[in-house]
Amino acid sequence: MRWLVLLFLPLFAWAHPVIYKDGIMLSSMTMHDFTELGAFYSYTPKWAVGAEYLRLESPKGEEKQLELARLNHLAYRYNGPGSQGNIYLVSGLGRAHDDVNDNRLGWLGGVEADWESREYFISSKYTQIGSPDFDAGIWVSRIGYSPIIADFDSLQSWVMLQTWYDPITSKETKITPMLRFFYKNVLWEMGASLKGDAFFNWMIHI
Repeated sequence: MRWLVLLFLPLFAWAHPVIYKDGIMLSSMTMHDFTELGAFYSYTPKWAVGAEYLRLESPKGEEKQLELARLNHLAYRYNGPGSQGNIYLVSGLGRAHDDVNDNRLGWLGGVEADWESREYFISSKYTQIGSPDFDAGIWVSRIGYSPIIADFDSLQSWVMLQTWYDPITSKETKITPMLRFFYKNVLWEMGASLKGDAFFNWMIHI
C-alpha cells in the first residue's frame, strides 16, 4: 500500500498539515515581512505533531516572533472521482516575544480547507495567533490551475493566485500571483505581490 500512497502523493499531500503515516514534512515560507519555518511528523494519517517558528514584521519595523509546538488534525476528508477535499484543525502553544516583551506565552489555532484535482486547486485557511500582548488573525486563500497534466513522475506545474491578510504586517490584503512546481518529494513556489513584494516557499516530504 505504501507505493500507492506515494504514487498519489503529488496530487493530494502537498502543503497539507497532515500527510501519510510516518511521513515527515519540512517547510519554509519567506516574505520580507513574514517568515515561517516548520517541521512536522504524521504519526497517523489523521494526526501530526511538530514545531513551528513565525516572524511577523509591521510596516514600522516592529517584529513579533513565536516558537510553538504544533498539533494538526485531519477532521474530514472527501474522496471523489479524481479529486479530494480536506478540512484540518491546527493548534499550537509555546513562546512569544517582540521588541518589548520576552518569554511570553504564545498560542495558535486555526482551520484549513481545500479541494483539488489534477487540474484545479482551491484552498482557504484562517489562523489566529496571539499572546497576552497581541492578538491577530491571518487569512490566506488560493486558487490554482495546472495548464499541463504531467505524469506523476514528471515535473508538475501550477499557476496560482494567493490573497493574504493579517493586521500585523499590513492593513491591506496582499494579492500575489505565483508559480508552483513539484517534482517527486520536493515542492517550491515563487511569486511577487502586486506591490512587488517577493514570495518564496519550499516543502520537502521525507
